Amino acid sequence: MYRHKNLKFVDLINRGLDLMIQEEYKKAIDIFERAIKIDSKHFIPWSNLGLSHIEMGDYDKAIEILKHAVQLQLKKEGRESLYNLGIAYFKNGDFPQAIKAYKQALATLPDNYYGWLNLGISYVMINKYDEAINALDRCLEGDPSIYEAWKYLGESYLKKREFRKAINAYEYPIGIDPQYDVPYYQLGLAYLNVGDYDEAIENFQNALKIKDIEPTIWLDLGEAYFKKRLYNKAIKAFQRVINLGSNVVDISIKNYAQELIKDVKKESEKQVSELREKLTRMLNVSTRLNLNRMQNALDIDKRIFDNKIFEWAEEFSFTIDGDYLIINKETVSDFIDALDHEYKKWVSQDKADR
Repeated sequence: MYRHKNLKFVDLINRGLDLMIQEEYKKAIDIFERAIKIDSKHFIPWSNLGLSHIEMGDYDKAIEILKHAVQLQLKKEGRESLYNLGIAYFKNGDFPQAIKAYKQALATLPDNYYGWLNLGISYVMINKYDEAINALDRCLEGDPSIYEAWKYLGESYLKKREFRKAINAYEYPIGIDPQYDVPYYQLGLAYLNVGDYDEAIENFQNALKIKDIEPTIWLDLGEAYFKKRLYNKAIKAFQRVINLGSNVVDISIKNYAQELIKDVKKESEKQVSELREKLTRMLNVSTRLNLNRMQNALDIDKRIFDNKIFEWAEEFSFTIDGDYLIINKETVSDFIDALDHEYKKWVSQDKADR
């Protein structure tokens, strides 16, 4: 309860606050305006009147009212009106002014952790990521359960290309709250940039379960598949972008996806050509091929490779001698042609599907 010599004033303030709790903001506005008529120099009704206008979405009006409340409160202790003004600027998208108000308010309200959160978000919105990290760290030092702060901390590190720190920030709440709304796409981007393509793919796939018409996610999923040399899957991901409706994706993005498909096919053909050259060089040196080196060159699963070795030995009259395949010079040309055809088939299937 607020102290005031006029009990009617106190009653109106308390009634207005109760109405705000009940989300009856229009009624609260009427009550606070009545309180102002009793004492127009007291900041409390002005400050709560401004908050009520914020909740009604009338941010310009709220800013005007809260500026007046700030001037009244400057003569007293506390900075609640400044904090509320920061909220109004924040909601209105005026982040530089929000930062100014929050910084002044937090100087005397350092334990307002949501104030630090909004200050941090405001810095993110104007691309000042170091300042954002400092503010968000202050928020999380006080209350690590504010998961939104972890997300924006992760975003700040992602923008600074500090990908391991971004991953740690995005994943921290997972072990605390199973209901945590994981930012799968951003987490996938971080993993993609540290070269952990399996984790990137898993997170992109989870993101697509939530929204499967987002072209950016499909493009990045395709890149992750491409990095793993899963060319067929990469092409399918890029093709999904092309197949999206024109109301979802711009034609320039579809054209970009088409160019990526061409690049994937070109790289696939290059890989087949390089393999043929590599095996030809090996055969020119010796008719004894080390099986481990051959498997590494083909880059296929060992179990599948072991089965193919016996098939090749029988088909082309080769001999298996311990860890070596002894080549028959009379059939080596046919073997290379057959291997070339087989490898093209493997590439189109992707390693995971062989």
